[in-house]
Amino acid sequence: MPIRQVTRPNSFIFTLFGDFVGGRNALWVGSLIRLMAQFGLSEQAVRQAVSRMSRQGWLAAERTGNRSYYSLTERGERRVAKISPRIYEPVVEWDGRWRMLAYRLPETGRERRDRLRKDLTLIGFAPLTPSIWISPSDVIEAARESAQANRLLDHIDLFAGEYRGPLSDRELLERCWDLPSIGRSYAEFIARYEPRLRGEREHRSLSDEAAFV
Repeated sequence: MPIRQVTRPNSFIFTLFGDFVGGRNALWVGSLIRLMAQFGLSEQAVRQAVSRMSRQGWLAAERTGNRSYYSLTERGERRVAKISPRIYEPVVEWDGRWRMLAYRLPETGRERRDRLRKDLTLIGFAPLTPSIWISPSDVIEAARESAQANRLLDHIDLFAGEYRGPLSDRELLERCWDLPSIGRSYAEFIARYEPRLRGEREHRSLSDEAAFV
């Protein structure tokens, strides 16, 4: 069975906890290492990722004997609750308002700025300019929480309002998001996994490990 390579361990582990572990349920790090091995991640990479996610406040660690268990923190649960609707729930009618985050940071804050940008991308923002990010979704509170988690709350401003041109809203969207690339990614995902899904429904031939992948 070909391995699906994972290039962003933190994001992938967060997805695992959000989709499969859930709530405050804990997972032994040994089990996590075994699961992530199916995607080409080494034990060292998994341990480094969960350690980093614990320091960032996404995961809580607990020791029982000589075993370490990890679960989502309250903050991690809130992030899952904010992101899940974008993935799984039906698309809602847009309210016509744009959400905007503007930041001002000295060069000494570059690392925190980069972490904030990654968080903003995850929750649905895109850059209008390098320091101004916009989203058509109501994600102001998620942006505020990301800024606070990265110790940047005093360096941002948040806005919500209508766009008045000169572009149309659609043209603004096309300017800030690479829609053709996003569309190709969806098409490639469907082309890759739809035959596998159909085959499994018809033949039930996958092992537990292959089904998980």
